[in-house]
Amino acid sequence: MGGFPARHEPAVTATRPSNASSPVSIRQEDLIQSVADALQYISYYHPADYIRTLAAAQSARNRRRPRTPWRRS
Repeated sequence: MGGFPARHEPAVTATRPSNASSPVSIRQEDLIQSVADALQYISYYHPADYIRTLAAAQSARNRRRPRTPWRRS
């Protein structure tokens, strides 16, 4: 009800194998679908002015300090 999409499990689920030193592999299609699902969720549950303000803040931040490969944003 209410016009909102049904909640579902994320597209990407990863479990670590029994030997913990092995990396977990995530397929590119699963990652893309997970990001798309997250953006869809945001578009339904956050008002448009919030999204515009968030985008403006990120843009201003990127203008102040360029991202470098060794620094996470």
